[in-house]
Amino acid sequence: MKKQFFIQGLKMVERDKPLVSICCITYNHENYIKQTIEGFLMQKTNFPIEIIIHDDASTDNTASIIRHFEKDYPNLFRCIYQKNNQYSKGIMISPTFVWPKAKGKYIAICEGDDYWTNPLKLQKQVDFLEANNNVVAHYHLYSNLFEGKIFIKDYQKKMVSFEIPFIHSLQGTNGGTLTMMARTSAINNEWMLKLSKYYPFGDRILDFLLAIGGPSYYDASLNGAVHRLRSGISKGADWNKIIYYN
Repeated sequence: MKKQFFIQGLKMVERDKPLVSICCITYNHENYIKQTIEGFLMQKTNFPIEIIIHDDASTDNTASIIRHFEKDYPNLFRCIYQKNNQYSKGIMISPTFVWPKAKGKYIAICEGDDYWTNPLKLQKQVDFLEANNNVVAHYHLYSNLFEGKIFIKDYQKKMVSFEIPFIHSLQGTNGGTLTMMARTSAINNEWMLKLSKYYPFGDRILDFLLAIGGPSYYDASLNGAVHRLRSGISKGADWNKIIYYN
């Protein structure tokens, strides 16, 4: 079978050998998904990437927007279009459909209503992880967007770069999932699915499982993403209480 190639920067790279798999799940994000994808395409790297997007049977134009980009970059995108909504069936999307398809050594996550702003985000994260083989995941500072205003929460402003203690993974204070890059080998999809039956917060399960595999690192010097706080969506849960009562 003939190998597929695509241009990354100025060199040809084999389609089957991305170093980073960008993983994105989306549903009814027609107002946001274009900006999300553009944040992927703006990345400047000296290594190949792939973009895996899972659309969970959106009822708006989200899938059409994704298909437009997929048509322009056919060898860069690997998209999954569901005919029936899987989340409503109680299926955990990422460990079931997305992460098992990742071919990269590293996985970077960004959901369809968040977006990246720093074109060197992936490069800086890969450089760090390549230089620190004991670290399983890298997180960084991010901004929040609410009602048209971008801001950084007060507690985030006070944070400094540090190796994340195991207890932080239990408290959910690692950093936003939209900033995370993790070693693909450290993501245990089977245990993600098992634990999701008892604990509903997938990002916290992921933090916990990664912490079992080794230390993670939080980089306060890199602010490369924006998280949308949208009205009508529960935000700001007290994770300490949730951990305690569960």
